[in-house]
Amino acid sequence: MVAVATMVIDVGALDTLGTDLSAVGAQFEDANAYSDRAAEHVGHPDLADRIRSFAHGWDDTRDKMTESIKALGEGASTLAQNWRDIDQAGADALTGENQ
Repeated sequence: MVAVATMVIDVGALDTLGTDLSAVGAQFEDANAYSDRAAEHVGHPDLADRIRSFAHGWDDTRDKMTESIKALGEGASTLAQNWRDIDQAGADALTGENQ
C-alpha cells in the first residue's frame, strides 16, 4: 500500500497576501506624512503637536517593522510564483511538454 499525501496551496491567497503586505509597508513608510497632514487639520495646536510627536517618536521601530512587513510580502509573492513554477514543471513532466 502506498500512502498518498495531498497538498493544496492557495496561490491566489499568497499573491493577495504579498500585495496587501506591500501596501501595509508603504503605509508605514508614509506614516509621518499622514500624521503631519492630520495634525494640520485637528484645529488644536497642542493636539497637533501630540500627533506629530507620537508619529515621529517611533521612527526607528516603524522602520524595522516596515522592513519586516515588506520582506514577508516579498516572501509570499515569491512563494506563490515558485509554487506556480513547480506546478507547471510537474504538469509538463506528466504531459511530456518541454522535453
